[in-house]
Amino acid sequence: AREIGELRRRVEELEETERELSKARFLAKGDADARVDAERRADAAEARLVTAEDKLARAESTAAQAESRANEAWSRANEAKAEAEALKREAVADSAGVEEALERELATATSRSTELERELE
Repeated sequence: AREIGELRRRVEELEETERELSKARFLAKGDADARVDAERRADAAEARLVTAEDKLARAESTAAQAESRANEAWSRANEAKAEAEALKREAVADSAGVEEALERELATATSRSTELERELE
């Protein structure tokens, strides 16, 4: 009877151990599922990060190209302004030269007119 009692107690211990083992397996499976889910989420987050980095690189490239085009336009505008100022200076100089030539022609015509008036007298 004592052996039967001892065996029953031992069977109960083994059954309890089996329940604990089953519970541990269930928790481990849950942990494994959670780990797989966490890995999937981490992979998805990493893919989103790569996509965001690619978008950032494209945006930076676009901004650099826009800045380059703006600098080129600014440079062309400055060149055009300098050319316009040079043409203006040239026109003013030409105008002064024309004015001087007209004054000389007027002086010559006046002198000739005066000579002709003297001859007529």
